[in-house]
Amino acid sequence: MQAITADKQARLDALAVMRSRASSYALYGTLIAAASVVIGTLLVAYIGAQAITVDSIAGAQQSNIALWVLDCMPFVFAAWGQYASLRMAREANDLIRDSTRDLRTALKEEQFTSQAKSDFFARMSHELRAPLNGIVGMSELLVSGELTEEQRRQIGIIQSSAQNLLSLINDILDLSKIEAGKLLLENIEFNLQECIEGAVAVLAQSAQRKGLKLVVLIQPDAPRRLMGDPGRLRQIIINLVSNAIKFTEQGEIVVTAQFTATPAQQLRTLRVEVADSGIGIAREEQARLFMPYHQAGGNETVKAQGTGLGLAIARELVEAMGGEIGVDSTPGKGSRFWFSARLGEPAHAAAETAAPSIRLEALRVLVVDANDSSRRILADQLRALGMQAEEARDGIEALQQVLLGVKHDRPFDLLLTDIFLPHMPGDVLGQELRQRAETAAVVLAVVTHSGARGEAARLNQLGFTGYFGNGIPPAELREAVAALMATRGLDEEQRRRRGPVTRYTLNEKRQEGRRLLLVDDSEVDREVSLRAITDSGCSADVAVNGTEALAALEHNVYAAVLLDMHLPDMDGPELLRRLRARGDANGRVPVIALTAGLDDAERRRCREFGVGEFLIKPVEQALFRHALARYLTLAEPVDGTATAQARLQALFFREATQRLASARAALAAGDAHAIAAEAHTLKSITAYVEAHGMRSAAVRLEAAAGAGRFEEAETLLAEMQRELTAMRGVESDPTVCVRR
Repeated sequence: MQAITADKQARLDALAVMRSRASSYALYGTLIAAASVVIGTLLVAYIGAQAITVDSIAGAQQSNIALWVLDCMPFVFAAWGQYASLRMAREANDLIRDSTRDLRTALKEEQFTSQAKSDFFARMSHELRAPLNGIVGMSELLVSGELTEEQRRQIGIIQSSAQNLLSLINDILDLSKIEAGKLLLENIEFNLQECIEGAVAVLAQSAQRKGLKLVVLIQPDAPRRLMGDPGRLRQIIINLVSNAIKFTEQGEIVVTAQFTATPAQQLRTLRVEVADSGIGIAREEQARLFMPYHQAGGNETVKAQGTGLGLAIARELVEAMGGEIGVDSTPGKGSRFWFSARLGEPAHAAAETAAPSIRLEALRVLVVDANDSSRRILADQLRALGMQAEEARDGIEALQQVLLGVKHDRPFDLLLTDIFLPHMPGDVLGQELRQRAETAAVVLAVVTHSGARGEAARLNQLGFTGYFGNGIPPAELREAVAALMATRGLDEEQRRRRGPVTRYTLNEKRQEGRRLLLVDDSEVDREVSLRAITDSGCSADVAVNGTEALAALEHNVYAAVLLDMHLPDMDGPELLRRLRARGDANGRVPVIALTAGLDDAERRRCREFGVGEFLIKPVEQALFRHALARYLTLAEPVDGTATAQARLQALFFREATQRLASARAALAAGDAHAIAAEAHTLKSITAYVEAHGMRSAAVRLEAAAGAGRFEEAETLLAEMQRELTAMRGVESDPTVCVRR
């Protein structure tokens, strides 16, 4: 671009010279005309009077000869002007021809440079990712083993450095694509809530380490499924939330998502805001934030580090999505970054013809990869699943094998290829197979450990059915192959409308039918239940009272509802009555009751409303999984960690302190019902940390409050406070454990 700018300046300079010459030519013409008049007059005067005097000059002016000379002057001037014009035109033509030739050359050189740079970064990304994947993978294996604290700290530094380097590679590659005009966006159907929550979940531990509260608020009536690029959307959100965490030392970060009306049909405008309570940004810095390589000044920037590319890339992505991005900030009072994006709504197309069932064991698969280890491992995994797997080292060899298979009536069903291949790249191989009638039926998918953002959309347009940018984990291989082969009966338009099969779409498909609604006002109980839900391979939305639960059921469909029977605004049976009064699918949703204790009357009422399971808190993991298994398919259980136990213990101390304070306030007000409600919840949460003394006192407190025995309640509250204080003194004692 510098060469083009220099050429433009040279052309401007040349035109300025031409203007100067034109002015000179006009001046010369005027001088020549004036000189001609003077010389002609003097010549006539001399010829007529043999002397140049005032009388002879006056006589010359009156003579016919002088008039004749004067009449000739315009012709002389016109001839000179024509000559000057011809010279100017010839010089201008030469200048334009030379400038055009130089400009074309500069543009060709610029295009070549841009293409070469893009290709270089793509290749560099491929070469750097391979060793980085090894570093990350091996460090994860080491972390799972027995290590000293110092070793764990050192490996943590290795992992952090590798992830930072990987992020830098991604940013540079994205920027090179943007500059080369090769930024492509996917347009696939995705779950908005899982996209946003998944992006924020990636940074939850970073926020927790700094003691920051990370909150996600999604508009309740937001559409659940949309069309767009979920990967790029997550990238923008992760960038903004990551920056908020870097520049916030205390307080909270709130991510909100809402929709505004869009005139265009089947389009919705999403607006996401990320607000923090950090250091803020000066007004003069805000306008430059979204420029490449720029960061807000100050020592905090050095402390946080970074490439300065993230916000510039986010701006390009947002604009490509038809939206805008900006920031509102006051130094010392935090910042609010926001962006908008236009997303489509899934078209309710006619039912597509179901692909015929196919036995995976009968498939012939060709694995194409220049890396011997990667190729052989994937081929062996396919063979272990009963498939017939062949191997090829480069694109030319792969094409020959596919054609040979057709010739001998043993065609390949599926081709899994890397992009970076010798002699013929993977995308070119796919295009070649698609263009040949005899090989067009082969299902194509990219499997690489050097994936790049945006590649899935481009390859989908070229005819590739799937894209796995970080390889396919062995546990997901059968599922991935089945999903790829399920597209075989679709025509090209249907295949493109579905979008590529990726790990994201596979995960989303697994989550369908595994989303639950957890309704519980106790933070400790919610933490335990959510852990059990996650360990069972499910996910859940949370409501802390009956009103929130009914609102969630108004806008979302759930596989089951986990319902605490004692809520602050309504009891369980009342919520069940309102739920069953609905005439839709959620009105018939299975309900699992969670309670620290129910009497026979409450149990009968719940049975009348179709409650199929009753789980008594604290719920054992095996019982929890058994109850869920009646309504949905579960994943293999996941073992707990010491971190989760420590978090649960911290939540217990916080909630127990709050509920004891509320019970004392209720005692002062003479509110027996409120005392009993707090005692009921305390009876539940003390079981998770095996606080037997507190639990016994909570049981007696609930009974005393129910009978109106306030003096006994006061004594029991004091006893529970002493038990809690004693527990805090042995908080780090390993015997104070969490039940699972």
